Amino acid sequence: MKTNIPKIIHYVWVGKKEKNDLAKHCIESFKKFCPEYEIMEWNEDNFDVDAHPQVKKALEEKNWAYASDIIRVWALYQYGGIYLDTDLELTKPLDDLLDYDMFLCYESKYWFGTAVLAAKKHHEVLKKIYARYDHENKITFNTNPLTVHAFTAVLRKYYGLKPNGKKQVLDNILLLPEDYFFPINYMTLKKKITNHTYGIHYYGTSWHNKSQKAGTSIAKVSRKLLGKHIFSIFEKIVGNSFYKKLKKEFNELERKGKINGLYYTDN
Repeated sequence: MKTNIPKIIHYVWVGKKEKNDLAKHCIESFKKFCPEYEIMEWNEDNFDVDAHPQVKKALEEKNWAYASDIIRVWALYQYGGIYLDTDLELTKPLDDLLDYDMFLCYESKYWFGTAVLAAKKHHEVLKKIYARYDHENKITFNTNPLTVHAFTAVLRKYYGLKPNGKKQVLDNILLLPEDYFFPINYMTLKKKITNHTYGIHYYGTSWHNKSQKAGTSIAKVSRKLLGKHIFSIFEKIVGNSFYKKLKKEFNELERKGKINGLYYTDN
């Protein structure tokens, strides 16, 4: 039976290193729970790096995470399907999520994670986000965090999303709570598996550079010192800060005619 989201699983493995045990285990889980799906690995050998200057630049700087961010959006836009990080283990089949045009999962109450992304081919959200990658001309300390927040920003700006961490559907885009794919808290690493859990993201961070790992360590210390409630307020401030910056970028892309401003009014 045909579904809106095709039965294709994409993952990215760049850097020419041998896959670690966690990656091998997670890829096996893709095959176990989605045996009928086509599984596509993207790497330097089958992705046209020369046609994508930002990917080439990221690879030259050994910023594997950013290269992967761009490749995953490109692959989903071109083929449709489901993107999964290689440190995300599936725990049950995904078939009942495929009738939506896209699905995303909250990593925090205020933004979506990018370890799991799914969409039909040529989805407008992917088009807008890829246009941003194509427009960006330098890689900075904030490049990777902005990438994580880009999906949230597009849904806020063009679909009227008010992030709240709850399950909802916007224009046939399914938004899932953390326990569906991020049952391990990204700060405390406490695990909360539920009946809703489809997969477990383990936060392997094998592709993070020194500055990214340092930033994560600082955030974890802050979470411990501030406590859950105060840190949640801090997360909201961070989410809004990234949104303001990204909103300006998308406004600029609209002005240059790179993307359209259709859908909902800005909130």
